[in-house]
Parts: sequence; C-alpha cells; structure tokens
Amino acid sequence: MSRRERELDVRQYAPRRRLQTIFEVFDQLAAGEVLRLSDSHDPKLLLFRLERARPRTFDWAVLQAGPAVHRIAIRRRAGHGPRDVMEYLNWEHHRLDALVQATLTSAGRGQLPEARTRFAEFACGITRHMEMEERLLLPRLHRLGPAPRELGRVLAEHGDVRRLTGAISRALGAELAFFLDALRELEEMLLLHDMREERLLYPLIERAARGGERDALVLRMQAV
Repeated sequence: MSRRERELDVRQYAPRRRLQTIFEVFDQLAAGEVLRLSDSHDPKLLLFRLERARPRTFDWAVLQAGPAVHRIAIRRRAGHGPRDVMEYLNWEHHRLDALVQATLTSAGRGQLPEARTRFAEFACGITRHMEMEERLLLPRLHRLGPAPRELGRVLAEHGDVRRLTGAISRALGAELAFFLDALRELEEMLLLHDMREERLLYPLIERAARGGERDALVLRMQAV
C-alpha cells in the first residue's frame, strides 16, 4: 500500500457505525488519496449514498466483488465540478496498469500470495472496465455516424485481454516462468490498447456525450 492509500475494514464496526466511519475517513482524504474499503455487504448502496452526500468528489473502482468480502477503492477528486469521461477512464487505465506492475514486482520477489492478490484485483477491475466500455461507451460512437475502424480493433483487443487474463489467473503461481512471461505480454498489450483508446476513441466519446450527460455517464460507469 502506498502513502497515498488508506485501508479501512468496516467489518470490525457495529452496523450502525459503519457508514459514519466511512464518511469520517473519506472526509479526511486529501485530493488524489485513495481509500481501500472492505465490507461484507454489496457496496452499491454505499455508492448511491456517497453520490447523494458527496457529489462529484470521488472516483470509484471495485477490487473484489464478494461473495464473502467486497472491496472497493475510492479516490478523492481534486475538484467538485462535472466529470469528463476521459478523466475517469484515464484514472482507470493508470490504476489497472499499476496493478499489473505491482503483480510483476511481487512475483519477481517471490511474494506469490501478494502477487495473487494484486492480480485478482486487476482481473476484477479489467473485466468491469471492458464491460462498462462495451455496454455504455462504445455504442455512443454511432451517434457520430459509421463506427470508426479503430472500434473493431479495440473490441478484438478486449477479447485478447480476456483470454490472457484468464490464462494468467489459471496459472497463478503454479508455473512461475509462464506467469511472469504472460504478465509481461499483458503489460505490453495493455500499453498499446490504452494508447489507442486514449488518443482515438475516448475523445470521440467525449464529443458524442453532451456536457451534463458526461457526468451522468460516469455515474453509470461507476455502478457497473
């Protein structure tokens, strides 16, 4: 955990104290700091409550989606203004790329339990990230007319990322040499994929969504 992150496991608190504790810790975060929260309940209701009480002040990502434990990352935003789709998606790219790098570092040091934890967070995050793009974002490009050629390449790359992520998850720690080689391949694949999306597709999506619509779209993405 970096100095820009805080851990909070609210399972140790009585149910009536959990929400208050989350808000207290969140309000102490500086801009850019991340709260890594663990709970025994589905966090969708917490997301709704945060959006109502602290609108436009945070970004949200799922680290583990149950069944026994739900873990999320909540990053404090610097401002309170409407969010652009690119702001949120670029943070997602940076966060997911950092998880792959953290997995490589831990595996290279022989810290396999830590490597498994970080890669499980990546696998959860990349699955939801691609789902939010495919369900909520890419169809909006049709507002601009025929889908750009790059859209087909992005969707094909999603398939490649899913296959390689699945292969790494199955081999997690069992075959260290394959594990490390596959991780490096995934790291390079994501670098090229992120560049294609950030330079070509995300600006088009920003154009397809009107000003106020962009913030509402981020809300929907966070709830995937």
